[in-house]
Amino acid sequence: MSEPDYDFASDEPCGVHQRHTPKPSGTDLHHVWPKGMGGPDVAANKVPVCATGHQNIHRLLRALVATDGDVKPSFEKRFHPGEQKYARLGFERFKRGSL
Repeated sequence: MSEPDYDFASDEPCGVHQRHTPKPSGTDLHHVWPKGMGGPDVAANKVPVCATGHQNIHRLLRALVATDGDVKPSFEKRFHPGEQKYARLGFERFKRGSL
C-alpha cells in the first residue's frame, strides 16, 4: 500500500471525530478506498478528516489488508468508532474493487 494522499480540505469539519481538543489546524481529504490501492479520485470516495484520524484510519486499514479483514478485536478497539468505520469501508471497497 502506498503512502496516503493528503489533499487539504482546510476548514471542513472532521468527518471522524465530533470534538477536538485542541482544535485541528485543518483537515485532509482522505480517500476512503486509497488511490494507491486502486481507489478513484472522486467526491464519493473522499471524507475530510483531522491528521490524527487520517493516520489512524490508514494504520487500521493496513492491518485489515494484512489480515484479510481479520484483525484482533483488542487491536481494533484501540481506534475511534469513526476511524473503524472508514478503515472497514476502505477495506470493503478495496476487496470489492468498486465504490
